[in-house]
Amino acid sequence: MVSAAAAAAAASPCAACKFLRRKCQPECVFAPYFPPDQPQKFVHVHRVFGASNVTKLLNELHPYQREDAVNSLAYEADMRLRDPVYGCVGVISLLQRQLRQLRVDLSAAMSELSKYQSAATGHGLIDVNHLTMPRHYEEDPAAKLAADGSYDTGLASVMKPSTASGDDSPAIKPLWDACLKLFIGGGLNISGDQGVMMALIYHGGIRTNHIFLNQSALFIRTSSALFRTLQASKTRINAQAESTTSTLKEASVQATTKTSVEQKILGYEAIIGIETHVQLSTLTKAFCNCPYHYGSQPNTTVCPVCVGHPGTLPVLNSKVIEFAVKLGLALNCRLSMTSKFDRKQYFYPDLPKGYQISQFDIPIAIKGFIDLDLPVEFGGGHRRFGITRVHMEEDAGKLIHSETGSYSQVDLNRAGVPLLEIVSEPDMRSGLEAAEYAAEIQRLVRYLGISNGNMQEGSLRCDVNISVRPVGQSNFGTKVEIKNMNSFSAMNRAIDYEISRQVLLHSQGQSDQIVQETRLWEDGAQKTFTMRKKEGLADYRYFPEPDLPEVVLTKDFVDKIQQVLPELPEAKRRRYEILGLNMQDVLFLANDNHVAEFFDASVENGADAKLAANWIMGDIAAFLKNERLSINEIKLTPVELSELIASIKNGTISGKIGKEIVDPAAIEALVDKVLAANPKQLQQYRGGKTKLQGFFAGQVMKESKGKANPLVLNKILADKLNGGN
Repeated sequence: MVSAAAAAAAASPCAACKFLRRKCQPECVFAPYFPPDQPQKFVHVHRVFGASNVTKLLNELHPYQREDAVNSLAYEADMRLRDPVYGCVGVISLLQRQLRQLRVDLSAAMSELSKYQSAATGHGLIDVNHLTMPRHYEEDPAAKLAADGSYDTGLASVMKPSTASGDDSPAIKPLWDACLKLFIGGGLNISGDQGVMMALIYHGGIRTNHIFLNQSALFIRTSSALFRTLQASKTRINAQAESTTSTLKEASVQATTKTSVEQKILGYEAIIGIETHVQLSTLTKAFCNCPYHYGSQPNTTVCPVCVGHPGTLPVLNSKVIEFAVKLGLALNCRLSMTSKFDRKQYFYPDLPKGYQISQFDIPIAIKGFIDLDLPVEFGGGHRRFGITRVHMEEDAGKLIHSETGSYSQVDLNRAGVPLLEIVSEPDMRSGLEAAEYAAEIQRLVRYLGISNGNMQEGSLRCDVNISVRPVGQSNFGTKVEIKNMNSFSAMNRAIDYEISRQVLLHSQGQSDQIVQETRLWEDGAQKTFTMRKKEGLADYRYFPEPDLPEVVLTKDFVDKIQQVLPELPEAKRRRYEILGLNMQDVLFLANDNHVAEFFDASVENGADAKLAANWIMGDIAAFLKNERLSINEIKLTPVELSELIASIKNGTISGKIGKEIVDPAAIEALVDKVLAANPKQLQQYRGGKTKLQGFFAGQVMKESKGKANPLVLNKILADKLNGGN
């Protein structure tokens, strides 16, 4: 494997050098392990561990140890990107729990088998302790199934049948083969140890009672419960065996999520829909003039209207309508030119009025859709999810629970803050799809400028509705709502757990324990817990809001909003593809509207699209991450980046030098240091000796060991010399 990769690297730069944009030397330590046709492998390792750290590690190892080390790093990096909190430890822990459960299931199946064996013996049908296996399989009970690993030799020592009858008739071999064929990979779909055991029982029954040949249907029917038990256990055991015989990395790449694989094996599919609450970035609340600022002292931005005092009347904020129309158009919805508000009745401590002003039967937008692209590291692919409706409503307050849990306090600052609720169609089938849908909604509202979409602050909250049903069934199962997910990765894990919980109850015949309820995701325990039983529509007692008039839209109003809509994420991704960027570049650049604007401005100023993307995704992104800055906060402008790229492209400066000057703040610090060390020359410059600028530039280049880019240096130096701060 290594030699083949090395040969490929000799023909073209290895994936590491290609990504780092450097010449691949013959002695390159990366080349044997990161071939050119596996670019994603190095990208993941570099993002998690860093290229310099990997270089040091490989140089410290013996050559024969390096391949295993790289494979371990690649797997850990993949897992860490999928689950930034637990990484591969989470997968190992999950597999250990599954293995323990499989052992319990196998023990239960063996116990169930012994019951049927006892019953069969009592009826004179079969004595499992005196079963006879054909002699040509008797010498090595594991030989028949050793090739596919489905027969446990430990079980063989227990199940090896007696040869008391001494029957080794050639006529028995076809009969035995038929038994194996029936129970292993046959119509009953049983394999492994359970298949051998059932074949032994069936074969023994035929030999001890020839009438049993004509009663095979009766045997199968009376043993159907055992077959089902063994089949469920067998399915889970085979899944475990496959995951241990193939690498976990391959499983994680080929399967969208471990949950979807488990669903497919167990014959169930998940039905997922999401209710997304978007907190709007208006200056005042929905029905009063109170401002809202996240983090304000409790109950400091309230008034009689938003706390529900008797006799107060709501007045609708017109910005809420404008933002709702924007979102409806962006989601390809059909707008309701006339809609209304309704009262949603329920009692909770953080709802001061005892009802919420919302929209029920006539929402402002209906029947839309959203397009998105799944991440490349999870297999990629395009998805379209339906949007049922978008409606306007007000937010409730917030409960602050004590550490002991003995009491709770109410903060009504958030009460009355405007929300747009987006209800999706139940089109998602996995935690990954649901998380990517929510991420696309976040991108959309940020592009539109109607919300900051910050999940940690509660500006974007997702309630996920999950049910499972057997594959092929048209009716939905019982719906369970999941709350308290403050990140997309938490949403993915919460959905995967809840699907597994419901599938397990279905497979154990306890589907009646799945009730319509609201459950909370506990990130520390990695579980969902019951919060409350879910209300039905009748419990909310909707009726039209008597204190607010209908919302009537005009065609001119809608057309004006349509004309000022920005380029949306989906359109931007398609445009970037036309520019020749690969999907990884496209997803990165379009993910943040500010990054996309920086890239677009660089290209508009003449920068090559691919080179600009490489700079933004590589060195600039690394700098932003290290300094914890946004791209709007750096001093490097799109014009300067385009000039830098042009200078490298025409050979004015080398790419190596160019990489060292991405950080204007570092150059500015050097300029400040040089100016502070030379006050006399600074005074002379400001007295008219402007040629001293070359002296200062030389001192800065000396301090930077020649790494400071002249273009950026001269700009910063000129600003400083002419009195800038």
